[in-house]
Amino acid sequence: MTRSLLLGLAWLALLVSPFSDAVAQAPPSDPTPWQAEPGAAETIAPADAEPASVVEPPASKFPAALDDLAPGAAIVTEGQPLAIEEAVALAIQNGLDVEVERFAPLIAEAGAQAAWGAYDPTLSADAQYNVAKSPNFSAFNPTDLRDPSSQTNRDRILGGGAGVNQLIPYIGASVDARFDSSSRATRQIIQPLDQQYDSSFFLTARVPLARNLIWSAPWTNVKLAGYQSEAAEQQFRQALMDNVQRTVNRYWGLVAARDRVRVAQKSLETARALLDQTQTQYEVGVVSQVEVVEAEAGVAQREFELIQTANQYRNAQDELIEA
Repeated sequence: MTRSLLLGLAWLALLVSPFSDAVAQAPPSDPTPWQAEPGAAETIAPADAEPASVVEPPASKFPAALDDLAPGAAIVTEGQPLAIEEAVALAIQNGLDVEVERFAPLIAEAGAQAAWGAYDPTLSADAQYNVAKSPNFSAFNPTDLRDPSSQTNRDRILGGGAGVNQLIPYIGASVDARFDSSSRATRQIIQPLDQQYDSSFFLTARVPLARNLIWSAPWTNVKLAGYQSEAAEQQFRQALMDNVQRTVNRYWGLVAARDRVRVAQKSLETARALLDQTQTQYEVGVVSQVEVVEAEAGVAQREFELIQTANQYRNAQDELIEA
């Protein structure tokens, strides 16, 4: 039985050998529309150079909606190259959330400076001019009918003052300094007086013992404004870092999608080459029709995966633009 099987296999080999020699001696044919030249998918022609020659498939097999399935389709070579530093810089420059949060620390800092305005020194000043007239009824103060000024007594007071008030931070104390000066002139016949000058200087300090000690209203506003300024700055930092992290993640997601597209293109080229090889083997009678169908199913699966990865790549581009 074994001898008969070996004889049958030897006879089959003799029948197949002429066909194998003919296939081996046949001149190499032109690349089929399913095969692409190595590196054709990654070729980028300069602006003034001729476009790279790519074998176009039949229009019936590759309609306009399925250009990504064409051999050497330039899916990942479209657009302008962008470094990750440039992507982050553009995202920060064009991000609306970062632009809004950019002004929050400035507004909070202005509020903190306004709260410190309660401790600015306060300057005050005043002036007075007072004239008092009274009829002259005193017997000891005779009047002259020819002189109307002798019929009235006249007192004139001219003066003014200036002061400064300063609140002391933290303890709630205050310091006042004031200087007052005045002059007085009296016109009486019986009691003539020279002009009098009065001056005074006051320095006052107030320290609360219970209420408003340390945590007074101005100091509380200063502390709250300081905390709000720090919170606004941290919120801006958080928004900025979130924007940077989102941009970096989407950038590397785009890089990964680009590599998946290249892998899918290479896998499709391999599946098409395998299909051509299987069809050749079927024509010479080495394999059955089932293996040809399996190779065609593999090509269809690789085409589906390439369409998916190409869409994911373009979606990743849109997400990076929106970052």
